[in-house]
Amino acid sequence: MKNYLNGNYQPENSVKRVDQEPIKWLRSKDVRKMLGISDSTLQTMRINGSIPSYKLGSSWFYREDEIVTTLEAGRTSRKEVMNG
Repeated sequence: MKNYLNGNYQPENSVKRVDQEPIKWLRSKDVRKMLGISDSTLQTMRINGSIPSYKLGSSWFYREDEIVTTLEAGRTSRKEVMNG
């Protein structure tokens, strides 16, 4: 499982596209550090669906590419922020 979570696992019968990067899975602590948020804030974001997440057993995982895409989708320009 550790190899899978690190993106190093490739099933024998799977086909990997050349133009596709392997999925990088993050744990909650990684996402909290990446976004500079608390555990309770991450939990709230997970519950209200504002951040994509996956549960395996009692552990939560997040795809790095989905976190980045979510952030970019909610991005506002500096001009929008200044004009309020």
